[in-house]
Amino acid sequence: MANTFEFGEVDWDYWSLKPYPNNWEVAGLVCNIPPNELNCFDVARDIDFAPLDWCGKEGQFRKRLNLISENAPYAGYDASEIAGWGKVDMKQFLIWVRVKTRWVLPAELEEIALRFVNEQATKPQIPEERDKPKSPREETNDLRLIGALLDIIRKDEVYKSDAELIGDLITFYKSPPFKQRTLQERFSKAKKAIENID
Repeated sequence: MANTFEFGEVDWDYWSLKPYPNNWEVAGLVCNIPPNELNCFDVARDIDFAPLDWCGKEGQFRKRLNLISENAPYAGYDASEIAGWGKVDMKQFLIWVRVKTRWVLPAELEEIALRFVNEQATKPQIPEERDKPKSPREETNDLRLIGALLDIIRKDEVYKSDAELIGDLITFYKSPPFKQRTLQERFSKAKKAIENID
């Protein structure tokens, strides 16, 4: 006798309004599996699933769950109080899926994702505080702070020279602000700024 079990219908109205589902719930939705039918058991962060039948979807579900979990802290959709603990910002997640993956979503989830992407694209861009150019006073204050920190580091003899400190910064932080020439220029300006405190 052939197995005729199939997963039920996903309640898309419910899930489209849930802003922060668990990562495993999202993986279920991506695979068109109603999350409640996964029968999730979560014991001290050790999660297991016991659906009546996987209907051939277990491999896909586990791959999606793995990718969703691993990318969450870096892709901007982790909504957990502790990074990687399983809460997902549904809106940011679906935007990430549309922009960064080639996943084929269930039609209803695709419609929700498109709505979020269009909403994001048409949202007026309000400059945040950090997007505003610094005033000369703010720049001077930042340089003075850097200069003061340099003085403290040098007085404690943690580093014998700026070159030593710059070397470690470049080694530990591989991003544009931490380039040798940039740091040398900022340190030089910072020392001058700290000397000119009124």
